[in-house]
Amino acid sequence: MAPVKGTRVLDEELKGINEKVQELGQAVRQTYLDMRNILETNDKEMALALVRNDETINEMEEEINEETIRIIALQAPVATDLRVLISALKIAGQLERIADYAVNVADYVLLVRDTTSLPTTPAINIMLSFIVEMLELVMQAYSEQNLKLAKEVAAMDNKLDEMYGEALELILKKANTEELTEYDLKTTLIIKYLERAGDHITNVAESIAYLVKGRSYDLNKGIAKRKTYKI
Repeated sequence: MAPVKGTRVLDEELKGINEKVQELGQAVRQTYLDMRNILETNDKEMALALVRNDETINEMEEEINEETIRIIALQAPVATDLRVLISALKIAGQLERIADYAVNVADYVLLVRDTTSLPTTPAINIMLSFIVEMLELVMQAYSEQNLKLAKEVAAMDNKLDEMYGEALELILKKANTEELTEYDLKTTLIIKYLERAGDHITNVAESIAYLVKGRSYDLNKGIAKRKTYKI
């Protein structure tokens, strides 16, 4: 028996939502590629463009939210279809917050008057590369509804947390013997933004797990907690 018209319409709308989430994910990943260039070059114009582009990312998220709510209200989806929409809402919100951390760094770059005080430490560069790769993989996991890949992303976040802890511990040890410089303080701020971005990428991975399995997942459950620091 041929599918009813309403089912075909809903399928097309779900496909459209998934495509919009993918577009948002790619836009957010691009902000981190741009951030890496900004930190390397202290390019004020690129930093300003990144800040201004945040409005576009916010609009993309809002469009996903409005479209998803409209579909739920008019189509009354159930089971897997409803999970697709709920996951899209959650993932779009997380992606928008991930972009905000890149904007925070770009705002900081705009305040720096010279290149000598702009942190580009190995820790920052490595953490940035991790974020870019995690974003690429988590959006692939979303596209493929791949739980195994989502778990791999969560494991990468734990490695990112270790990098953050090690970099911060070096700064705190320095603080025990000498006064921290402005460079040290700004490095601390940037690596914290990157660590938080990684946490939100894990939240995206957990939403993918919910989409695939139909129940909530803590992908870091059972993994030893990292040492915490007050900053």
